[in-house]
Amino acid sequence: MIGAAVAPAACLRLPPALRPGDLVAVVAPSGPFDALPLWLGLGWLRSRYRVRFDRGMFSKRGYFAGADARRRAELAAALADPDVRLVVAARGGYGANRFAHEIDWAGFAERPRWIAGFSDVTALHVEAARVGVGSLHSCHATALGRGDAATRAAFVRAVEHPTDERRFEGLEVLRPGAAEGPLFGGNLTLLHACAAAGRLAVPEGAVVLIEDVGIALRNAVFEEVSWKMLKVPLQSDGFYLEAHVKLRPVDFGSEGIFLCGSAHYPKSIEETLSQAYAAAGRA
Repeated sequence: MIGAAVAPAACLRLPPALRPGDLVAVVAPSGPFDALPLWLGLGWLRSRYRVRFDRGMFSKRGYFAGADARRRAELAAALADPDVRLVVAARGGYGANRFAHEIDWAGFAERPRWIAGFSDVTALHVEAARVGVGSLHSCHATALGRGDAATRAAFVRAVEHPTDERRFEGLEVLRPGAAEGPLFGGNLTLLHACAAAGRLAVPEGAVVLIEDVGIALRNAVFEEVSWKMLKVPLQSDGFYLEAHVKLRPVDFGSEGIFLCGSAHYPKSIEETLSQAYAAAGRA
């Protein structure tokens, strides 16, 4: 789905609309990708805009498009460059949430530009919204490479005319009615992780957009994100480690964060409830 987050200025500030010839930065903050659709996407973008990218984004390291340091530096540079008007992710996947909170978002808010993407790029949309800047839940560069004329035309309209009215036909209606407010949301898995890490700040009066179709919850992702952002330790087997097994069995070293349930280790319902009561008592 392509659409712009159109919101009252008091809630979310929209970056300036793009014009033909503006500079677009393509980055890979998350997973690796097939090269061919990206080259096609880059070629199409270059037919209308100036395009900048670093060949390092073609790196592959497991589930990531290179090391965290490479991806973080690439994203930070694109968001800080005063000439860049649009930052488009090559694809989603997993990885942006490992460092999104470390970017200079206050500096970004002083000179906002559009961020475009979906899936894992939700982590960037969440951080932009935290500093009051709207962003674009839309195609990645690889999807633009695979896309048809209608998809590409919709993308151009979204970035060059972001305040135009949008209509989405053929959607399943769960509860009919009318609502008004800034459109905010993204991938459900990433929204969950950001909320668990205390990074999710939903704009007041928002109409919530959820992007998720048949994706199973990935506990390993949540564990790693929480470790990176909350500074709580993981054991080698992936379970959380309490501050002290005897003296502080439901505490972490980080103050105000408590542990219970199967995040600690596999346990029965009875033991989980007992530990949950203890954690609630400590909180």
